[in-house]
Amino acid sequence: MFLGIYKMKKILLGSEVITKYSKYKKVPAGIITTFATRVLNYSIFSPVVEHLLSHNFNIKKIFSAEHGYYLIKTAGENVTNIKDKYTNLPVYSLYGSTKEILPQWVKDIDIIFYDINDLGLRFYTFGSTLYYVLLSAKKLNKKVVILDRPNPLTAKIVDGNVLNKEYKSFVGISELPVRHGLTQGELALYYNSEENINADLEVIPIENYDRNLWWDEIYPNVWFNPSPNINSLTTALVYSGSCLFEGINVSYGTGTTRPFELIGAPWINTQKWLDVLLSYKQYLNGVSFTKTVFVPKYGNYNNEVCYGLQIVINNRNEVKMFNIATLMISSLYETHKKNFKFIPTTNPQEKKKIYWIDKLAGGTELREFIKTKKISFAKLKTKWDTELDLFKRKRQKFLIY
Repeated sequence: MFLGIYKMKKILLGSEVITKYSKYKKVPAGIITTFATRVLNYSIFSPVVEHLLSHNFNIKKIFSAEHGYYLIKTAGENVTNIKDKYTNLPVYSLYGSTKEILPQWVKDIDIIFYDINDLGLRFYTFGSTLYYVLLSAKKLNKKVVILDRPNPLTAKIVDGNVLNKEYKSFVGISELPVRHGLTQGELALYYNSEENINADLEVIPIENYDRNLWWDEIYPNVWFNPSPNINSLTTALVYSGSCLFEGINVSYGTGTTRPFELIGAPWINTQKWLDVLLSYKQYLNGVSFTKTVFVPKYGNYNNEVCYGLQIVINNRNEVKMFNIATLMISSLYETHKKNFKFIPTTNPQEKKKIYWIDKLAGGTELREFIKTKKISFAKLKTKWDTELDLFKRKRQKFLIY
């Protein structure tokens, strides 16, 4: 178990709570998880699969999401089926030739556990995998049991715009804001109802959880990277906005020790960019910027000197990273139109040209603001805030904590 420092209450994850009961112990099961989804098990931080096996659960197979079970695949890289070295269980990929669970994979199991170390962000694809797991379970008449765990960015703060349903994709599977403020159990309840999936679903809640807490307030000095480039809680928070930089021709710090915190390119005049950006200072609460020079070792501008900005979090409870990233990109476009490019998607199945930033932003509104400034950012933010208020009301009935 973990000892939460908040009110000194013991925090028990869903995967710990379920071991108290015999209900599912002998039932043949599969689990969607990652190697970094850990539980403190007899003084060892064990992957949740090994934790459940040690408590005599009948886990017969593992299902993996983006980056693979061991989280060693790069973003978007095809993931194949493997065998887990530590348990000898087969691992079937839900991020390869199929996003859904195939019938032949579940003939010998009755329930599907789900426990992934997620970030609670719309474009972080583990949430989309959860959506397809529920769809698959409904089709295959299998029960899904969510072993709930905390949202590391708090399950209270909601941020960003709400996705336009015409722009649903694997980086935005439902009409959610970027930072939805739900645990994975609550998100499953939301999908099951709002998307009319109606799968057989049960959530094993976290005991003694306070949704206002950040990850490090519950688990001090404990962080297991949920994907290769999310190497700290700070990076996870910055990523909630700076993921948008994946949609333009800059380095966003992958291939450095500060992924998503460093933004740059060989062609950027940092002072010009910064001068325009700081004209929006009323919307930049909770962050500071510092000039930086870096050389990414992979990704955009691999081994080239990049000039740009480092994002520094000053007050994580105030920061609205989606707004901040929008204004950073807008200011960069304004000062560097000659070099600035939006990156189109490479999916040959898409008949018309679609930009990657539109998928990440859940529509064209953000890109159109950047290019045309037909409305002020103040009006755009007011629209987004109205959408967030509507979402907060809609999500209320799915909150467990």
